[in-house]
Amino acid sequence: MAHKINPIAFRLGIQKDWKSRWFNIKNLKAFLEEDFIIRKWLEEKLEKASLESIDIVRSGNSISIIIKSSRPGLIIGRGGKGLEELQQGLKHELNKIYVARKSKLNQSIKLEIEEIKKPESYARLVAKNIA
Repeated sequence: MAHKINPIAFRLGIQKDWKSRWFNIKNLKAFLEEDFIIRKWLEEKLEKASLESIDIVRSGNSISIIIKSSRPGLIIGRGGKGLEELQQGLKHELNKIYVARKSKLNQSIKLEIEEIKKPESYARLVAKNIA
């Protein structure tokens, strides 16, 4: 009898990379909670932007969020105004967590948008286009 496993586990390092790239034993629970809230909030806000993935990279006092989308123009907006609004909204959401923990947000947030040239080669995007 075969065991059911997550297929992404087989593809890590070969075809795919980790969705979160950071390591911190002391703050593991807090960082996982933040990553979950960041992804959930961005997926709600950017529902129409054909998101493929959201990768989070932490180093020192900075959080880099890489958003892969087939429609980056909807995210960036005119003159980068949409990107600035997203950044402010993320800071506001993360501040809610830090207020509950009785600490301060001392990390800078950097948003990067990557355009997907061939959206027809990503199953998630094809499914969204069909639905």
